[in-house]
Amino acid sequence: MAETMVKRQHLLGDGRRILYYGDGTSAPVRLPLVTVVTGSNPLARGIARALGQKGMVVAVIDRYGRQDPWAHRVFQGSVAVREIWEVLAHQYRIRSVIHTASLDRVDPADLRAVFSRTVGEGMAMLNALEEMGGVPMVAASHASVYSVEDYREPARLAPLSIYGENLRQLEQQLRLFAGRGQWPLALLRVFQTLAPQDGGLSDLWGAPLVPAARPVLQQDSVPLDDAVNAFVCAEEYVMSLKTSSTVFDIGSGGLAALPEGVMPVWGPHAGSGSRHWQADTGPAGDKLGWWPNSEAAATLWGNLKTREDSL
Repeated sequence: MAETMVKRQHLLGDGRRILYYGDGTSAPVRLPLVTVVTGSNPLARGIARALGQKGMVVAVIDRYGRQDPWAHRVFQGSVAVREIWEVLAHQYRIRSVIHTASLDRVDPADLRAVFSRTVGEGMAMLNALEEMGGVPMVAASHASVYSVEDYREPARLAPLSIYGENLRQLEQQLRLFAGRGQWPLALLRVFQTLAPQDGGLSDLWGAPLVPAARPVLQQDSVPLDDAVNAFVCAEEYVMSLKTSSTVFDIGSGGLAALPEGVMPVWGPHAGSGSRHWQADTGPAGDKLGWWPNSEAAATLWGNLKTREDSL
């Protein structure tokens, strides 16, 4: 005797419905739970790898569509593309969003490009997420939002660069949307990130970090793997909350990790005018359970200086 197939529907979190046919006794469609990672930078790829190794389903939004072995699916495009979020909402249940596209490479002196990439695309993403009912979010910012004199949270935010000012505006919009929709939000202000590259070190944009002729800039720093762990801890943190908006510094917690005479050639931090950046890592330790590995940062800088001295 043939089974009778009847039309069924599955309600999505944003109010839309998926229609399908079943035998009338089968369970409703159970969409996989996914964490969405945005960004075309080493930090985003490291986070996707770390989450994948934990057995989590990860979807990546990469501007250039680079394949990621740890991603269940890679979407090529920017976070401003509404269709990407619509597809995600139909094919998955979104557990959380880890937004690092705000740290993707851009000309820090180009006002229009920085605003479009940072604030414009960020606002489009927030509008799409708000229409879906909002999701727990971890968002990347940068220490360039701080002023020279006041660099600890809660500090007076007085960016001295176009890049830092646009990140400050993005932070404000993230907090407004999260507050209005009661989404859990963790803002991570990342200090100078140390990514191993060709035996040396680079920043998140692939720019090499080299010794300077004389001491110019003193700042805190954090190894890439350490920063990745911070975002993984922050994702677990926001999932434990009903609603909250918290800011965390992600660095090594001390200027001693950066030897004198070493400075970046360029990057998000370049041209900021800041001469003294030091992360206050206490809140991240207390709330996220994340503490920096200061010895790892010192070792990376020491190895770089030894290598440069031998050339």
